[in-house]
Amino acid sequence: MKAKSQDPKPGRVAWLGLAALAVGMGWWIARQRRRGQMERWISHQKRLPDRTVLVTGASSGIGRAYALRLAAEGYSLVLVARRTERLEALAEECRTRFAVRAEPLTADLSTEAGIAKVEQRIGAGEIDFLVNNAGYDVFGDFAEIPIEKNLALINCLELA
Repeated sequence: MKAKSQDPKPGRVAWLGLAALAVGMGWWIARQRRRGQMERWISHQKRLPDRTVLVTGASSGIGRAYALRLAAEGYSLVLVARRTERLEALAEECRTRFAVRAEPLTADLSTEAGIAKVEQRIGAGEIDFLVNNAGYDVFGDFAEIPIEKNLALINCLELA
């Protein structure tokens, strides 16, 4: 009886070598792609802190959460809300915790005067983008709600 050879066939060795090469190249390409994505992300992050965000409805709730998160990321803020005390407290918190510029701007966006105040601030420049979060609700039957309340709500919601 003839003993079987323990050496693998030369063709199999070549295929195994090619498979290992393909896996290695795939790994290297994926690594290079991740490295490029990371470099672009770091470059993007370095550019962002020079930007200023106007946040409406910033004194509480989601608007406050946006303001704190943006301050943590290094953005300068213009904070807009009706409640001066809460707004000033939030601006001070952003300045002390995150060392960013935070400007409180008290304005009631349901009034023409409040909208004009915010438009004037936007016109002064340095606003890169808006987080339009101001709003409230008017409850009741539409036909029974005074038209002034509905118009004030529309004014507040259409700032953007």
